[in-house]
Amino acid sequence: MFAQPVTVTYTDGTVKDVTLTQWSIGQFAQFAQSRGWTIDPASPGLLAITMLRYQAFCEIHRSPDTPKPAFDRWDQTVAEVSPVEGTDSTVFPTAPAA
Repeated sequence: MFAQPVTVTYTDGTVKDVTLTQWSIGQFAQFAQSRGWTIDPASPGLLAITMLRYQAFCEIHRSPDTPKPAFDRWDQTVAEVSPVEGTDSTVFPTAPAA
């Protein structure tokens, strides 16, 4: 399982804590593919910033019962999406116990 906590800071100073998941990675992959972008996961370059922002957008608007704004509009309201240091938690369920 993959989980990466991030902090979303909006241009108005509002802060929201969000956890990125495997689901939002898949959402970004579909987003990138629909635009014809090729991304090297080992070295995404500046697309890593867009990936973080798009994943945060997806997780915040994950509920199917709430309206979802266009990413470009939402993105203009965001000052920064920052990973929470020291909390990357990739768990391999088949790995031997420590």
